[in-house]
Amino acid sequence: MNTTSNFIIGIYIYNKQMQMIRILTRDDDIPSILIKEVHNLFKTRGFKADIATAFVNSNGLMIIKDLLINSDKSYLITSNITKRAYNWLVNHGIEPRLYDDLHAKLYIMHNNNAYIALIGSSNLTKRGLTVNFEVNVMLKGETADDYYEQLLKIFNTIWNASRPITQGDLALIQRMNKRVRDVVIRNKIMRIENEIIKLLGINKNILIKCRSVNTNDRKQCINAIYNKLRRFAQGNALPEQAFRTMARSAIHGIDELGKLCGEAPSEWFLGVPCIMLYIAYQLGSGGRSYRTGISFYEDVLTNSLNQARKIKGIKNDVINFIMQELDRVQNDRAYRGQVIERKIGAATLPLILALPRNCNIIGIFKGDRYEREVTC
Repeated sequence: MNTTSNFIIGIYIYNKQMQMIRILTRDDDIPSILIKEVHNLFKTRGFKADIATAFVNSNGLMIIKDLLINSDKSYLITSNITKRAYNWLVNHGIEPRLYDDLHAKLYIMHNNNAYIALIGSSNLTKRGLTVNFEVNVMLKGETADDYYEQLLKIFNTIWNASRPITQGDLALIQRMNKRVRDVVIRNKIMRIENEIIKLLGINKNILIKCRSVNTNDRKQCINAIYNKLRRFAQGNALPEQAFRTMARSAIHGIDELGKLCGEAPSEWFLGVPCIMLYIAYQLGSGGRSYRTGISFYEDVLTNSLNQARKIKGIKNDVINFIMQELDRVQNDRAYRGQVIERKIGAATLPLILALPRNCNIIGIFKGDRYEREVTC
């Protein structure tokens, strides 16, 4: 910056033409500052809003909805928009337009005399405006200055090259967004699983046996987890509860595991289908408690099977596994007693990791072993 041609008043930088320049990041509460500046300059009405941004969703629109509603006219161009955001804009008399290769983030509020512009990295989303670390420059000045003319020319160039969004465009965008979202969710689940495997110290290949409908393969997998899990017993804490506490402090994003599995029910986590983790999370969130670990496990299996049968497109291997495991638990006495009941901590470990924080697993010594109580 050339300090001889600029000077600072408070937190703003002004140049000789009295154009205000301010650099904003997430810590500055970008939307609040933008809305306040627009209100101070234009009061409630008497301005137009021109917005060009790569991505728009309804959460972002709700943050600046008053600004859009109070403007005399709003124009919006994007390369990606959710259906809910599109509908909101159309219902409020704003026609969004499509520019396929748009990556700019430009917001201009102006009338015949003055303008405010925000240029930077923030998309019109909640994350872009309030969560992600973004960097933006806010300009405020008179419409006679060069900055305004350049910015308006840029916006008009994009506008003239854009087109109305058809229902076909909207459907294609939604399909693309879903594919991207699915990949992101799958990668998050895989990352958490890899960190759990590393923390547990288990061979990842053994988890393939967990997914098998073959009873002996399933036994081998649970035995392997059980042998590794025993090392984490601390005082009166059960091994799985101690491991859960350690994992929650060491692995970023593990609190999201149950919700993530709800978005990807056909994925697998530590040898069980993700839908089982989601059901465990739901049951825990609903305040369900269980007197025994086996009753918890059986309830998760039963609810998972019922839910899986309702989900369009869920993979057959997921349904087959749940059906087979539920049949073993209910009808195979040897498997139920020697594998599940005696090693219930290992069998339910993925489900325990997905439970909400308010849930705990308590051990009560009965006969020759600890019985598990799941309390939420």
